[in-house]
Order: sequence, then structure tokens, then C-alpha cells
Amino acid sequence: MRGVLKSLLELFRPRWQHPDAEVRAEAVEGLDRQADLEQIASRDSKWRVRAAAVQRLDDSEAIARIARQDPSWRVRVTAEKALDGHAVLDEPNGGDLSFVSRVDAVRRVESPEVLHTIAMTDPDPYVRRAATRQIECQKNLILLAERDREWMVRRAAVKRLDDAEILGRILIYDDEAKVRDAAVERLGELSKSDSG
Repeated sequence: MRGVLKSLLELFRPRWQHPDAEVRAEAVEGLDRQADLEQIASRDSKWRVRAAAVQRLDDSEAIARIARQDPSWRVRVTAEKALDGHAVLDEPNGGDLSFVSRVDAVRRVESPEVLHTIAMTDPDPYVRRAATRQIECQKNLILLAERDREWMVRRAAVKRLDDAEILGRILIYDDEAKVRDAAVERLGELSKSDSG
């Protein structure tokens, strides 16, 4: 009798509440009700089901919360990818999202002013480096090449500089060999383009 009752209950239970995680993940694809999707994305025991639900969510606040708090890195990355790049960048410290997602968001930024602000102020050197790699303004690149506290950001700026005098100064005064090597390489590139 108990087995029959259990089978009847499963017949009337929504598929997204099925005991089999594969069935739940498949059922999420057909769900539109945001409250159900948020519940699944926040509470399902299997990361694949939570990730599938995150991809269907429209609520950016819920997605951001999941990106910060889900125990599975796979779900957090899925949530981070679901967020618009500006939502990631507009929050202090990138909304505490992983630097990987923030770097990806920086790569989509087109505004020179925003890129400069990120390159000068973001606390994460990987994010600053990603912004620096997109900056074209020589004045801003000089500032970064001479003043950033992280060698990787200075090196990224040096690789984009066009001023041989500044590169020579960096070659003499920068304390990091990798930055000096980049200055030598960039000077070589500039001398080839001048002679060619």
C-alpha cells in the first residue's frame, strides 16, 4: 500500500520536485514562474539543477546573491555569467564576485573613462590589468606604467606605450625585471616600426 501511495504522490508532484536530479534539471527548462525558479536556484541539493534554474532567472538581485553565496563554484560562475557586465562593475568591489567574472566584464567595457577609472582604482590587480590592456590614451598609460603598485599592471601599460623616452626611464628605474623586459621589447617594436 505504501508503494502505491508513493507512486500516486509522484504522479501529482511537479517534475521540478522529482527525486531524480536529471528529471528536475530537465523540468526547470520548461519553468517560467520566477518564484519557483528562485527557490530551485537557491535550495536544490544538486548544483546542476541550481545552475539550470539560475539560467532562467530574471531577477538580477537574486542572481547576484546566488553568485556570492552558492556553495558550488559552478553555480556561482553560472550566476556571474548571467549578470550583465555593468551590474558586476557598478557595485563596490565588483559586488564581491570572482575576479574572473569581473575581468570578463571589464573586457566588455567600451568607455575610455570607465576603463581608466577601473585601471586606477580597482582593488584587484587582475581587473586593473584587464582594463589597462584596453586603454589607448598614452597619458593614462604613462600614469599606470610609472605608478601602479603591481608589476603586472605596469607591464601591461608598458606594452602599449609609444613614448621611447618614458620607456627608457622605466627601463632604468622600475624595480621589476619583467617590467624592464617589457620596456626593452616595446622599444624594439617601436624602432622596427620607425625603420619600416
